[in-house]
Amino acid sequence: MKYTYLFVTALYSLLSSFVVRAQHVVSIDDVDYDEKTCTISNYKWPEGGKENIIIPSHFGRLEIKKVGAGCFMNVNFRVDVNSGLKTVTIENGIEQIEHSAFLYNKITKLKLSEDLRVIGDFCFESSLVSIGDLVLPKSLTSIGQCAFVGCGITSITLPDHIETIGNRSFEGNLLTCLVIPSGVNKIETDAFHGNKINHLEITGEVGYLSGFRENDLQNVVIPGTVDIIGEAAFCDNPLTSVSIGYGVREIGVSSFASFIKIDEEEPITQLEYIDIPSSVEIIKSQAFAYNHKLKAVGFSEGLTEICPGAFLQCALTQIAFPTSLKKIGESAFSANQLLYIQFSEGLEEIGEKAFCYNNITDIVLPNTLMKVGAGAFCFSGANGISLPTMNGAKCWDMFKGDIVKTNNVTYIQNSDMDLVYSYLAHFVETPTNSERVFFD
Repeated sequence: MKYTYLFVTALYSLLSSFVVRAQHVVSIDDVDYDEKTCTISNYKWPEGGKENIIIPSHFGRLEIKKVGAGCFMNVNFRVDVNSGLKTVTIENGIEQIEHSAFLYNKITKLKLSEDLRVIGDFCFESSLVSIGDLVLPKSLTSIGQCAFVGCGITSITLPDHIETIGNRSFEGNLLTCLVIPSGVNKIETDAFHGNKINHLEITGEVGYLSGFRENDLQNVVIPGTVDIIGEAAFCDNPLTSVSIGYGVREIGVSSFASFIKIDEEEPITQLEYIDIPSSVEIIKSQAFAYNHKLKAVGFSEGLTEICPGAFLQCALTQIAFPTSLKKIGESAFSANQLLYIQFSEGLEEIGEKAFCYNNITDIVLPNTLMKVGAGAFCFSGANGISLPTMNGAKCWDMFKGDIVKTNNVTYIQNSDMDLVYSYLAHFVETPTNSERVFFD
């Protein structure tokens, strides 16, 4: 019994000393300290590692408010990929972690200060190992770009007071479900790129919404509190339905595009219909490009511009434009399956190749049209174009160019006006309302 007691006592002592040794409390001798800003920096990696650390809120009477840029960056990672910190506890009272503070470590356990407000850029990028559930303090207001890239995070609860989630903040993790709290007003590009999110709930007034490229989202509801849907916001998701609330003003570049293919023919995005609310003023370049199953889109009054390639290579069969629309960009509706287009008075410009490679049988252009780019309707199958009412020279300026015949349709691109006039002289002399040109 006596020997058993002695053995247990010795084991306890050994374990206790190990724990004490394992939980190294960072001292003022381990770092540089700036008394004016209460910032620690330049951790002096001790001999023997000390891989498990506690960062205190005070050195005696000296407060610590910030962990400085690159403070605990593992400088030996190129020599030993398994080196670096393993567990980190940041005591309450510390308010800010500056950029790259813990870069290149192998942290398996992380406890953050409950007073933390700011996590800077690249703080924990590829430095957390299969961390699982990440607990963020309620005090947090900002997460910088690439802060938690590739950290094996499976779940996260974003605090209510967080305002900004930076570019690529949580890129390449294992998140499946996400709730955006009421305080968030900006989610930047690729913030949650490359996760496995299949459920997204937006509860607050997010002014700028982006960041969900290459996830597993099928149904997306964007509330009207969103002002701008940002670049590549929901690009390359297996979307089947998207609801855009009234209040959204801008649909960004490639925001719903489908660049990834399941196979050579099948796009990952499965959208068949999209309704654009009247609050939307502009649809930016390639916003819905390569949605090969998108058959219908509903435009509303209020839309003023559709940018280049916005609906490139979709499956649209007919469209009607609102009177508010002023400009249609280059290749905006190229390579669809369009049979019918209703242009409205108010349209001023159609870009190059805007409607090429379609199946349009008849084209009636509005009187307000001032410019048509080269090849706007090339290879469209059209057998007639109704021209807008204006003086002859101005009318043909819209089609100025070489005369090229394709599929029984004549197009005019970049030639001198004499050739245009000689070819279409009878229309130049006596233009009437909606002059109509038929091609052999």
